Amino acid sequence: MEKVFLDFTNEEKVSVVKEKARQALIEDFVEYLNEKYDKARKLASNEIGVVVGQAKDEDGFASDIVVVIKATTKAWYNKTDCKRPVKKFDLDYGTDGTDGADAYQAEVEAKKAPKK
Repeated sequence: MEKVFLDFTNEEKVSVVKEKARQALIEDFVEYLNEKYDKARKLASNEIGVVVGQAKDEDGFASDIVVVIKATTKAWYNKTDCKRPVKKFDLDYGTDGTDGADAYQAEVEAKKAPKK
């Protein structure tokens, strides 16, 4: 499969880049998910619903199990001139400089820990 790399260097507005990037990925997700599962479709500007299977409801009838995926574009820049400063996101290191996989594992471990 050919790799895709979208070029947004000619866009001047952050909001336009974020929306175009999100929509391009949502289209790819819907296409892929329709190949793998029975039904997937766009629900809102940044949400996809996917029927992943069926289960019986409380009355014993089969009902679709729908998973909703919400696409969000992370900041690729540092922004400090606002009420809530935004740190640049790095896929490998998150926003706090730690390794992304390690941060996820720490979150999983924290959720397993007994509550005080």
